[in-house]
Amino acid sequence: MKKFLLSIAAVAALSLAANATEVTFDFTTSSYGLTPYDADLGNETPYIETPATITQGDVTIELNGETTKDGTGWRMWNDGLREYYKRNPSFTVSVKGTNVRGVEWTVVSGATFALEGTEQNITSWSGDQASVTFVCTATANKAVKTIKVIYGEDFSATPQEVKEFASVTAAVEYLENGGADVLAKVSGVVYSVDKLGNSGGLSYYIADSTAENATTLQVYYGKGLNGDPFQSKNDLLVGAKVTVQGTLTLYKGANGNTPEFADDTIILDYDATGIDAPEVPGAPTDIITVAEAIELVNKGYQGTASVKGIISTIEGYDANYKSISYVIVDKEGDSNSLRIYSGKGLDGADFTSENDLAVGATVVVKGELQDYKGTVEMNYNSVILSYEAAGIEGIEADSNAPAVYYNLQGVKVQNPEKGGLYIIRQGNKSVKTIIR
Repeated sequence: MKKFLLSIAAVAALSLAANATEVTFDFTTSSYGLTPYDADLGNETPYIETPATITQGDVTIELNGETTKDGTGWRMWNDGLREYYKRNPSFTVSVKGTNVRGVEWTVVSGATFALEGTEQNITSWSGDQASVTFVCTATANKAVKTIKVIYGEDFSATPQEVKEFASVTAAVEYLENGGADVLAKVSGVVYSVDKLGNSGGLSYYIADSTAENATTLQVYYGKGLNGDPFQSKNDLLVGAKVTVQGTLTLYKGANGNTPEFADDTIILDYDATGIDAPEVPGAPTDIITVAEAIELVNKGYQGTASVKGIISTIEGYDANYKSISYVIVDKEGDSNSLRIYSGKGLDGADFTSENDLAVGATVVVKGELQDYKGTVEMNYNSVILSYEAAGIEGIEADSNAPAVYYNLQGVKVQNPEKGGLYIIRQGNKSVKTIIR
């Protein structure tokens, strides 16, 4: 196995010389003319129409992002200016009459940004540009609390100090004894690998050894070498030596406090010498079961497959994309299930409502299998290859048999109407189609 080394500069922190000017936007105390959060409306508070511009003195921040049926990339929230990561939010900073020399921001854990054109998560930047843009790299909808902008002829930047811990145990003890959040570097071994996020962040645990009772430290959706995204859970091997750098924090959740590295973490050094990587299976050529699909993904496969199962749950219809999210199982009551996210109908046809699918129907679905934050699912734009509604049994399996029509509830229809969606059974074959 190769030993990977990464040499990176420490994230720059901002410092002010005597003539530098600083402006801070605090979104926890002011909406700066943007649509404010309304406690009475709660989740119905309107989104910010983008592009949107806010100013303070000579400093301008422009908010950008895609607009969908669900809203835009930004909305004022009760804890700050919330970004909606699926709509590609970004913010651009400029200063009237001079260049931007530094930008620094604070966020609710989970809101992450990178300099435009890069992928490495940062919380501060320094340079000398007329304007600078930062793009969202998050995998959750979280809030920006403050943005500080620095400009002026005598501005200078100094490297932020990185606190290096002698062991994973020492880092955990630092947090448990009341230590403040700190940019830190820790070396250990990969203890276990948890979940792969949809933006390439991987949650895993490091420890000083792989012993059963070892003290562990979570890396929450961290990135790989050079800040590159992970492609598979198998990109990290249990037992490999690793050095990570990021914000060390004590996450205070409903189930207690968790020592962790936040999602700005990157890997500086990775050594899996002597550890055999598990073989990732290739794409299946035959129709597989739900259990086989889950096993494939757990072994690292993420790609196309055709899966047969019984619809156990219909989650809902998306009128914008004319798709349905639903769940299939191998048999009724099975604990193994595969979520079909925003899938299409027979041969890719649009759905008209969630009633186009029926619980209990047997389907063969083709699409991209993936591990979405620990859940095996089939990604959007899957297509149904075959559909057989529950309750259509005992029909003669004769290839020359006449076509018999059923509605989506399995009730026989004598005179199907044009434009209607029906299940056609002929011999032992069932298909779902719209009558033209």
